Amino acid sequence: MDRIAGDSLSAEAESMQKLLAEVQRTLRDNQQFILRLKEDDADLEEKDEEEASPEACEPDEFEEL
Repeated sequence: MDRIAGDSLSAEAESMQKLLAEVQRTLRDNQQFILRLKEDDADLEEKDEEEASPEACEPDEFEEL
């Protein structure tokens, strides 16, 4: 009987280890995704600032009409 209980605990521990590994992978993937989003956001902000600078603003051809 003790062997069955031990096997059950061993299987449960193995299942928990697999679940923990999956959670850790998910966390790592999410952290990488968030970093990419932050980099993309910084790139967009930089692009917006460049477009808003006076040097980047060129007169619109249609404004003259």
